[in-house]
Amino acid sequence: MASLRILVLFLPKDADGVILVYDITDRASFDFIDYYCVNIKGNYLNKVKGIILGNKSDLEGSRAVTTFEGDELSNENGFEFMETSCLKNINVCESFKKIILSICNEKIKEKKKE
Repeated sequence: MASLRILVLFLPKDADGVILVYDITDRASFDFIDYYCVNIKGNYLNKVKGIILGNKSDLEGSRAVTTFEGDELSNENGFEFMETSCLKNINVCESFKKIILSICNEKIKEKKKE
């Protein structure tokens, strides 16, 4: 998992948004999210919109990360939050719509300031 830390360095400098995904059944994957958030905020000066997704919500019985923890982490970092299940297609499209709407709203605000 340590090699995944390098990925943050390869995000385009003009990125408008980022989607961070962790596995709700894997505590280590959640723990990396905070690292990514710190690096993204450091590189983008809080200008990038983001959403944190807790994936595999269909595996409730194997949950290692609570919904509250995911929501709290996203709030601390100014990101949106949702839980998803790619297997059962729960909140997958909705999560993309949410981040796109957030980016579009920010762009509209910027235009109004000009």
